Amino acid sequence: MKVAGVIAEFDPFHNGHAYFLRKVREITSADFIIVVMSGDFTQRGNIAIAGKRLRTETAIMNGADLVIELPVRYATASAELFALGGVSILDALGCVDVLCFGTEEADLKPLQEMAGILAAESDEFRKRLDLHLREGMNYPAARMEAVKETIAADEALQSENSIAALSRPNNILALEYLKAINKTGSKMKPMNIRREAVDHDSSNTYGIYSSAKNIRQILKTTHSLEAAAPYLPENTLP
Repeated sequence: MKVAGVIAEFDPFHNGHAYFLRKVREITSADFIIVVMSGDFTQRGNIAIAGKRLRTETAIMNGADLVIELPVRYATASAELFALGGVSILDALGCVDVLCFGTEEADLKPLQEMAGILAAESDEFRKRLDLHLREGMNYPAARMEAVKETIAADEALQSENSIAALSRPNNILALEYLKAINKTGSKMKPMNIRREAVDHDSSNTYGIYSSAKNIRQILKTTHSLEAAAPYLPENTLP
């Protein structure tokens, strides 16, 4: 038996999420997919546009086998704690073989290298981090700048793709998943699925695909489910 784990908000569950779960099943050959999902409050600090029970039902109708709630202290926290909470829950189940997540990059190796830097927190890395914090940067920005500089200073890690990857939202969260796996000592194998068609938080659409942020905006401005229907799985509309 093979089990795949996913960490998500699904706010709301859309065609891109359905595609992602199909790819998880296809690539991993998983018998079961377990999702750790935010409840009624999200990382943005807002109430989810769709309730947790409705989002659970739509996820199960479109590929998930079990949905477990991510406690609010993690669901509303930084990317670092959001990832740590989700990874810790999946790891504690003792049955999840692979953790799947979306990335903008096809190659996972640069992100694994960066995760190693963050997990190790070398003296040089900490010096760079402290310097940027004293300059007035907030912690996430200071940490990313310290990672970029550490990569730039190490010939073995130097890569334009590695540094550029740090500015992409799915990559940043993937980095935290990888770091959380290191921190917890989890034996789950990380596996990325490249994000296709529409970027995270983009206001653009591509055929039946739209970002969750754009769908939320459509629903808020039109007050019409019909306006968002092209981007939502048909079996969830009723």
